[in-house]
Amino acid sequence: MMQAPMIAATNPNCPVAIVANHKLSLPPGACPFVVNPNGSGKIRVRLISASNLVSADANGYSDPYIKVKSTSIDSMKVTRVIEKNLNPVWNEEVVLDISSVGRELFIFDVYDSDKVGNDDLLGFVGVDLSLLPLGMEVLTCENLSFAKHGVLQIGITALDFGLTNIPTNYLHAYTEWRNTLPGHQRKEFKKLKKHKDSCGPYANKVVHEDYKITNGYLKRKKNKREKTAKGFVKGLKIAGKVSLKVLDAASEDD
Repeated sequence: MMQAPMIAATNPNCPVAIVANHKLSLPPGACPFVVNPNGSGKIRVRLISASNLVSADANGYSDPYIKVKSTSIDSMKVTRVIEKNLNPVWNEEVVLDISSVGRELFIFDVYDSDKVGNDDLLGFVGVDLSLLPLGMEVLTCENLSFAKHGVLQIGITALDFGLTNIPTNYLHAYTEWRNTLPGHQRKEFKKLKKHKDSCGPYANKVVHEDYKITNGYLKRKKNKREKTAKGFVKGLKIAGKVSLKVLDAASEDD
């Protein structure tokens, strides 16, 4: 006999969930977090679609696909490539094992597939698994970071872990929070780092080695290619300054 799926109970007497300052807040201790003794869990992820992605190719389009990663998952391609499309529809599904659902930040990377050279990152978003309700799918439209524009539509279900005894407005509040959470450009992180009084929603989360948490926000580290390019540009600037000084010195001698 198949075991019935676990689903979060709702509590009409529980104070409502509140969305403020890019965070979802619950009354302390009001919603127990159900989890396996070893902290592991399974999630079902639906990769539905994306819209208004940036163009990465000379033809004005991109060839998008999605990878997921966390400290449990090194990097996994979870959709097919859809060629020449800025509004792809995948409608694909995957079930994944997570080692520490209470601590890990689950990350979606959207890429442009290139036949020559490295694939281009079109944006990313992180999801805090510890805020998922037990056994209930949450459908969200996620604003991508490190992208001028772009939205990813996903559905996630915590199959054997999650919050229970949740307030009746929880699913609505969660969806509102995720849909309005802004994406951030790389250059914005200097400002975010300085604002210690307004920490982001992901403080104290552990992330994949490609990423880091900056003042509570998810930031992608520069890869080797980006570091090499930055070093090359810096070298050119230094060489240019030296050349100018040599020219100035020669002019003074004349």
